[in-house]
Amino acid sequence: RHRSVSRGLGDVYKRQVIDALYLGKTEAGTLYGKTGTGQVDHKNVNGWFTGCLETSGNVYYFAVNIQSDSDASGSRAAEIAEKILKETPDLFVIS
Repeated sequence: RHRSVSRGLGDVYKRQVIDALYLGKTEAGTLYGKTGTGQVDHKNVNGWFTGCLETSGNVYYFAVNIQSDSDASGSRAAEIAEKILKETPDLFVIS
């Protein structure tokens, strides 16, 4: 009995994480992602964005990492990923 309860809770937590990473639908599938920013001395020196695009037949994973003396952030990494995905035909048109 304890195992079924923990499995049920695990499914709830899994769904919450998936929902938190959801970014939107595209013509090709569903986009999920997460950003992060690293700071040193109050300067954004590292930014990353990682995620996946689920299509009807595949899942495409990607990651972008940028480093600089300042102005590197997760949002800038996400902008770079978005630009690359937009340049990939039929992958990144959020509706």
